[in-house]
Amino acid sequence: MQASKTLKLAIAAAAALLTPILAGANPPYQIWRSAHRGQPAPATPASSQYRLVTIDAPGAVETDAIGVNNTGQVTGFYVDAAGNPHGFLWQNGGLQTVDHPGAPLALLGHVTDWGLIIGNYGTLTSQHAATYYTRLATWTTLPDVPGRPGNVGHGINNSGVASGGACNGNVEVPLNCVGWTWDRGAYSFFTDPEADQTQFGTLADGINNIGQVVGHFQDAGSVFHGFLKNGDRFTTIDLPAALSTYALDINDRGEIDGFYFDTTGTPHGFVRGRDGQFTTFDVPGAVETILYGNDDRGDLSGLYVDQAGNPHGFVAFRK
Repeated sequence: MQASKTLKLAIAAAAALLTPILAGANPPYQIWRSAHRGQPAPATPASSQYRLVTIDAPGAVETDAIGVNNTGQVTGFYVDAAGNPHGFLWQNGGLQTVDHPGAPLALLGHVTDWGLIIGNYGTLTSQHAATYYTRLATWTTLPDVPGRPGNVGHGINNSGVASGGACNGNVEVPLNCVGWTWDRGAYSFFTDPEADQTQFGTLADGINNIGQVVGHFQDAGSVFHGFLKNGDRFTTIDLPAALSTYALDINDRGEIDGFYFDTTGTPHGFVRGRDGQFTTFDVPGAVETILYGNDDRGDLSGLYVDQAGNPHGFVAFRK
């Protein structure tokens, strides 16, 4: 089955798990499925340690749960039946749509414990990183990066330090991406030493309160890898035997989550402990699982595809 634009952009192009955006051109959407369809995942010791809650926005054809904080708030985006993407805030079963005034799309990333959300809004050809403060329902746009029309925000910590990336090209074909952190009104740009900046480049995804950053990059062989940036030191994150690995969030305990493609091309979530050991996380019964976010309790947020091919957001609360 051919990849849809939605997750083909988010995963294959990996431009930003916050820019799958716009699959909006060709509704109805069909979630990305691997060429070798995955088998339904059984319950595992890892998944049995969590209480799973499915998050489906009313009338949506896809819901992606991106961030989760220590108060149980979940953020992300959904795609409606007309192919329009919307940000959302979920807590205790209630879901609130968050759109940006005047923009055709808005996508929300991670959220602080006090309700500040990082994300982006715009069009297929121009994205603007921005924060949304839930208590006042106000947007604040970060400065655009000259010469890079795709500026996306992904991670944010409780000090308001954000992480993301700026790319050339457009949402569908992002190129030469550079990672960044935003702190006290200024960007700090960086690229992974092993990244091929002539291709996709480097993108920063999550950041914790210690200032550690995780993300992903594409090497000269066109393979995607996760990375951990601790100060100026980069550590590559690869699951053994995986075709590609994406590190998407890190909590204050140093636990990293994300997803990888196995040798059949099927995506699975993973959690990497501080000891460097990986644990695969699959939603029981799902054929595909992606983890986007985690909090300090070890709660997880993400996306799974059921056996009928329907995508759902979810939050997994640690028991």
